[in-house]
Amino acid sequence: MKSSILILLISLLTFFQPEEKNRKEGNWKLIKNEDGIKAFTREVESSDVKQVKVTTNIRSTLTALVAIVRDVSSHPKWIYRCKTAKILKKNSNTDTYYYNETEAPWPISNRDIITHAVITQDKKTKIVTITSTGVPSYIPPKKDIVRIKKLNAKWIFVPEKNGTVNVTSFLLIDLGGDLPAWLINMAIADGPFETVFNMKKEVVKPRYQNIVYNFIEEL
Repeated sequence: MKSSILILLISLLTFFQPEEKNRKEGNWKLIKNEDGIKAFTREVESSDVKQVKVTTNIRSTLTALVAIVRDVSSHPKWIYRCKTAKILKKNSNTDTYYYNETEAPWPISNRDIITHAVITQDKKTKIVTITSTGVPSYIPPKKDIVRIKKLNAKWIFVPEKNGTVNVTSFLLIDLGGDLPAWLINMAIADGPFETVFNMKKEVVKPRYQNIVYNFIEEL
């Protein structure tokens, strides 16, 4: 049963708050610690779905990490269960709308989401933040695919003087449809964990490490 649950989860990363307003924000609880990656969950005010945080350190440039997130066509290679991904609109190098579809097991319908991603960098600390927000009405829904209506995501890249970058991903999502929160919470961190695990392997490739952006400054 757990294996079926796992493939329902999406790492697109995200912060979602449903309409109910009777839960209190809790402390982070470590639930997985493998391969230098830690995954945490916590309860969030006004949400039955737990928030997820995943952290790790990667020997990489800041630019490479930004590049792999911006490389939307590569998302199926490393984002958990991502089937297709494409850019819908690029307002600038740091402001993009893109589409992702995530696979789900039969008879569950696939999920999709339109994400608005904005990249910012603190000029003093060089910390990069990528904030993503779901924009469900950006394009019409597709037949037999459930549109994720409430989604926000955040990547935080903190450069270290030893040549590594501390990577933190946050996730809180409503998968839509009839999936109950208790079922989602059983394995809510597995998708984000796999995404960060795959990112660590992919981002060290020369195609990303050799990139230079004029809008990103290294430490």
